Amino acid sequence: HVRRLPPLYHPPHHSNRHQTTFHHQSIVLVRVNALILREEPSIMSSDTGPFYSMGMQTYRVHLALYATNREKLLNYLRSHYSSCDNPNLAGKVVYLEGGISTTRDATDHEPLFRQESYFHYLFGVREPDVCGCLELDTGRATLFIPKLPEDYATIMGRIKTCEEVKEEYGVDEVRYVEDIEEYLLEIVARGGSSKTHETTSDDAEEKKDGSNHDNASPSSSSAQILLMSGLNTDSGKTSQAPTLPKSLQPFADSTDLLHNLLAECRVVKSPQERQLMRHVTELTSLAHVYTMSRTQPGMMEYQSESLFKHYAYYNFGSRHLGYTAICGCGPNGAVLHYGHAGAPNDRQLQDGDMCLFDLGAEYSCYGSDVTCSFPANGKFTDKQRKVYEGVLNAQIAVY
Repeated sequence: HVRRLPPLYHPPHHSNRHQTTFHHQSIVLVRVNALILREEPSIMSSDTGPFYSMGMQTYRVHLALYATNREKLLNYLRSHYSSCDNPNLAGKVVYLEGGISTTRDATDHEPLFRQESYFHYLFGVREPDVCGCLELDTGRATLFIPKLPEDYATIMGRIKTCEEVKEEYGVDEVRYVEDIEEYLLEIVARGGSSKTHETTSDDAEEKKDGSNHDNASPSSSSAQILLMSGLNTDSGKTSQAPTLPKSLQPFADSTDLLHNLLAECRVVKSPQERQLMRHVTELTSLAHVYTMSRTQPGMMEYQSESLFKHYAYYNFGSRHLGYTAICGCGPNGAVLHYGHAGAPNDRQLQDGDMCLFDLGAEYSCYGSDVTCSFPANGKFTDKQRKVYEGVLNAQIAVY
């Protein structure tokens, strides 16, 4: 399976813009040409079964990746509870809420949505306002989707049925968000009695005000609803546990147990995840080389940013970047997180500038992070070459 890139628009540029190209770029170009021409296992996956892709020859992310992630978390949790005083798994369930749809301030403009990472890790869901559950005893995965009004179809597109969503994401069941309380009450009831709790119309009404969960009394139950709550030690920000209806609050476990175990799951990647990350890193490298080869003095930093984004999206369906693009040239290369709204890659490249480009593509919420430095005019000064080769040799020595 040979990776053949579709034709790509090339911005006009002067044929003699780089009279002397620097040797490392030539080496990278040779490596990248080899990547394009060789058999590409990370693009044509050997996995079978349902998958997600952006069409054409873009990478196929098989739903088995998310099923593997779910099973990994369940095994961690089962191992944890096996050493507890009450190892009974009946009535224990993971409840997660995905990212929510937002608008820009008080307008009706909807920014491009990107799923919350922990939720995507388990379910691969791309849409907002979706919730998910994992039952510890059975391993069943259930999604809850919003019941959209009829006029949604006119504005946003055809409304998917629960059965279609179930097939799309490879879960055991799909219900509507309004069914969450009833579903969770049924689950926790299993932890309070060996007798199956049967729901009647009267029961459903009583459940709404939290007056009927006799079969799942917390004092005599193994039932727990595990919620996501914990500190992100990188950002210093905390994941806030979702608020449950009053009838379910006695069973809520909003400690950092789920957060810590799920974070631990994500540390060690599965073979499917590593294959996907390898693909994203390769496409990021290709986009870097494309951008380097077309960057020249007189351009604006944001023009180089646009070249990278265009290449990654046009050729590989990578709509998102892993982080805000950093295209620091000249003195801006010394600013760690340059490129933000207050410094939006808006300097003009000067002859003799060094460019520091920190750019990483993202595909299906898996990202890459690659930084490279090169002279804007294609030729190192003696001082630039000494610094560059010193860093390069140190990296070669380590790897």
